Amino acid sequence: MKKRYLFCIALLAILLFMPLALTAGLDDLGLRSSELTLSVVMDSQLELVRTSSNSMISDLVWQVSYNPMDTWQQSVLSKEVSPESTDQNELIFKWPKPTEDIYRFSLISDVLVKNEMVQIQKKVAFPISMIDREAEQYLLPTGNADSDNPAIIAKATELVSGQDDLSEAVFKLFGWVTDNIEYRRTDFTQNTAQSASWTLENRYGVCDELTNLLIALSRSVGIPARYISGIAYTNIDDKNIWEPHAWAELYFPGYGWVPFDPTYREYGYIDPTHVAFLYGTDSNQSSSGARWVGRDTQIIQSQLSIETRLKDKRGSASDVVSQSVRPLKDDIAFGSYTVIQADVRNPNDYYVYTDLSLVPATYFSTQDRLRQGVLLKPMEEKSVFWLVEISEDFSPKYYYTLPFVVVTSRNTTSSADVFAKSKSPYYSKDDMESLLANLKEEAQYHYSKNLELTCRPEKAEIYTYETETIACNIRNTGNMPLEGIDVCLDTQCSRIALPIARSLYLNFSVSPSDPGISGPGIYDKAIKARSPDIYKTTPVSYAVLDEPKLEIAELRYPVDVTYGGAYNLSCLIRHISASPAYNVTLIISNRQSESYNFSILEMDQPIILNFEGKNMGYGSNQILLSLRYFDKNGKEYTGSESATISLNQATFGERISLLLIELSLWLDKIFQ
Repeated sequence: MKKRYLFCIALLAILLFMPLALTAGLDDLGLRSSELTLSVVMDSQLELVRTSSNSMISDLVWQVSYNPMDTWQQSVLSKEVSPESTDQNELIFKWPKPTEDIYRFSLISDVLVKNEMVQIQKKVAFPISMIDREAEQYLLPTGNADSDNPAIIAKATELVSGQDDLSEAVFKLFGWVTDNIEYRRTDFTQNTAQSASWTLENRYGVCDELTNLLIALSRSVGIPARYISGIAYTNIDDKNIWEPHAWAELYFPGYGWVPFDPTYREYGYIDPTHVAFLYGTDSNQSSSGARWVGRDTQIIQSQLSIETRLKDKRGSASDVVSQSVRPLKDDIAFGSYTVIQADVRNPNDYYVYTDLSLVPATYFSTQDRLRQGVLLKPMEEKSVFWLVEISEDFSPKYYYTLPFVVVTSRNTTSSADVFAKSKSPYYSKDDMESLLANLKEEAQYHYSKNLELTCRPEKAEIYTYETETIACNIRNTGNMPLEGIDVCLDTQCSRIALPIARSLYLNFSVSPSDPGISGPGIYDKAIKARSPDIYKTTPVSYAVLDEPKLEIAELRYPVDVTYGGAYNLSCLIRHISASPAYNVTLIISNRQSESYNFSILEMDQPIILNFEGKNMGYGSNQILLSLRYFDKNGKEYTGSESATISLNQATFGERISLLLIELSLWLDKIFQ
């Protein structure tokens, strides 16, 4: 039978998951460039409002701290300030005897931003014991980073309990904020920055709230954290512009200040569209202000205007991780479950973070977070899993190819296909959750890779009367001898020891009568190798087939025939079992035999035998239908039915003719 395929390709926007600023169009802006040159133009004004004829003002000083500064990641290439400032870093404008009603300033600066990250190559102990004096001020609670709030302390303590690696502890704090605080703009959060404790309780906010919360959580467990205000590119609400933005820097002894942007989900780095303007303790930090001597005079400062554009981009920045995607079951029925596994590797000698985002599609659903963050130590590999349910809304006439696409934080994609059709194996949610639990347990053991476990069934399929043998090869791939390893299949266990670079072979037997095997179907078993510091599991799948069963059914024939009449005998070879029958032969015999042969039968097969009355013997005729068939192992099966057809009305001449035919057949048998 010719197969018909329908390929359903998810042509989805791969950039769908990139957080806020990191979405469509940023490749054009140079997100993957090694460095960007940005032009930043700022201006604002002071309006002097004299409230009486006796008003007087002198010694007007306007201080603007909020402007591009030099950092480890960015360099201010040029600054054109008007009017002239007494300080190029913190802009200070002075008018000893102001006479005008309006005073303006403008700044045109070029900023070079490098696409770099702080490379933390070794574990930094947590809790932190030694802190530089300069960083100590960023441990204290402040108005919006209220790290002394009991709820803040309790949440942070819960998240980092048991952690002894600062990178891992910060990952717990950062991950909780990014996963649990919704980015939502409201008039309330837009007009006034809210405190960390407010954000913890209400679970939403903008960049100010997310940053304040990360800072407060960090400080409450002894990690210095400071508030960075500046600008960053965003396309939220389809603006596609640079806007004021905030993020955090956390202190790592031996490495200094490391950036973290919970709004953009950037852990340990910020993309090069960020431009830092000002360090502070929290969002309450003042960015500009005026002071003067006088009376009956008010000063109104207009909102600061900032326009930014890309002037140049150079080089190319590659992703810091490599990844691959695979489904744990790739041939499944409609409505079945499977697990999508993304394997991600850090090829660098320093810690890296990435999001792995499963691109949504109409043909599957999942209760797992589509976007999952992963922290990788130097040269480490990890796996991320999504338990997905395939839609039932497909036509049984077609086979479907369903792509699953996973995207990293830096917009590198990998994909794998799942093949769905109506007669493929069905896997329940419980089936996949059991398999997933084994894989997640293995992932928790740091030393699992010291042991290589490979198992496979002797036969991919067995019948219910057979016993399956699963052969395993266990190899010590580490640099230490291994003792007391229990290798188990269900309750069958063997305890082994493996010297360095040695292998051992074990066999396990599986019978269809074993507990947990309820009859024909596909079964997934987990072979586990376990010791106090090793856990390795490998899945093994095999099919249990019922024995083929055919029967002769719906037998129809004429009871009485005449010599000159034309008739037919019909029946159905009914396919009862789920498994096919092989080398099927049906013989219909009377005075002569008619044979029907089929190499394989997987469905009902109708049979029609046309005959004439003169093919019968005079009187009662016993018609025998004999069925013979085999399974894949060559085991033979038989079945039979019979029919009686009578020829009782014939002339003398017809009877002589019938007698001669019978004599001829008898002679043929003798001389064969």
